[in-house]
Amino acid sequence: MSLGNITVLFFLSLLSAVAFASQNIPTGTTFAGDNPMTSTRIMTSEERSSFTTNYPEFSSTVTNTFQLPGLAEGYTPQGITSLNDELLLISLYREFHIGSKMPSLFAVLNGTDMVGVYNLHLEDGTPFYGHVGGVTKAKDFIWTVDDYQLYGFKADDILDSLSSVGDNVVQDLKATHHKFVDAKASFVFNDGNENLWIGDFYEPGFIFTIPGWHQEGWVAGYELDSSGVPTASDTYDLGTKGYNVLKPDTALFIKQGIQGFLKCDNVVGLSQAFGLYDASIALYESPFNGDTERVELPDGTSLAVYKIAEEPAHKVSLPTGSEDLDCKCGKGGRNEAAVLFESASYIYKEPIRLAGGNIDDRAFTFVLPEV
Repeated sequence: MSLGNITVLFFLSLLSAVAFASQNIPTGTTFAGDNPMTSTRIMTSEERSSFTTNYPEFSSTVTNTFQLPGLAEGYTPQGITSLNDELLLISLYREFHIGSKMPSLFAVLNGTDMVGVYNLHLEDGTPFYGHVGGVTKAKDFIWTVDDYQLYGFKADDILDSLSSVGDNVVQDLKATHHKFVDAKASFVFNDGNENLWIGDFYEPGFIFTIPGWHQEGWVAGYELDSSGVPTASDTYDLGTKGYNVLKPDTALFIKQGIQGFLKCDNVVGLSQAFGLYDASIALYESPFNGDTERVELPDGTSLAVYKIAEEPAHKVSLPTGSEDLDCKCGKGGRNEAAVLFESASYIYKEPIRLAGGNIDDRAFTFVLPEV
């Protein structure tokens, strides 16, 4: 399908979304039983039963399945990260303010149960309406991203509240850190508490642009201190956005249309999705032992940037709309990754179905294939 047809279907979905009056989720709302933010199935039984047939390789590696929350309330899932061995955290936004203007959310899942929901706020208490395109836990903090910006929340503010509030009330969660970074901040990943990787989603001809020195898109790497906060202090003017951003410690050139990134042992994985058809996870042998390219930055300094291979070592097909990635390296003697999908959200599901794509309303953990 052409980009023009994709755009038409996308804006048709927005028109339908404007007319959709979903249930508000104010702080203090309970979400047990039939109340808001329960995990509502969006896929039909036929769509669910065809998953194994349509995606045999991916389905054979799945270790656990999680029903995504918030879809019936007009939210779009974006980021995924493990809080610990039992808890999974999902980030969601309602950017188009379907029904009413509501903050972005974190939702915490424990197996089949949702045990926490948080309306996000900035450091000054202002509601945060950002895209939360990715989320990751790094030591003491949960980091999420939006528009060249990085937002940090204390992990203990979530973990402590799960046991103190009864696990069934929507709560407020206030950011403690805010930084401008040299990446579009479409996704974020922590590689075992050493670096925070913050990346670009870029598709030529679409509505998004990135700085020229990013080429087709890059992932900027920032070293972390002992608490999980980036140590970078040098800054420069981004230019067109007017932001003064932190200079990365390293970076990796990637491909177009990337929605998520992982780095585990000697493997790099990219979640690649654009348009209305199948997505994929492209797996590469680690590029960090290879050559670098010197890139001049706006402050007159340069940065050695690694480059992903032209072709992946292996590619796994996925349903439409794959987003963020997470990975537990070496869990149970293997590398267990996680992925989720935005395709079952209110603004995307019908255009994707109309085009013949396959939506999915779940998050998965799966064994990362070797390359």
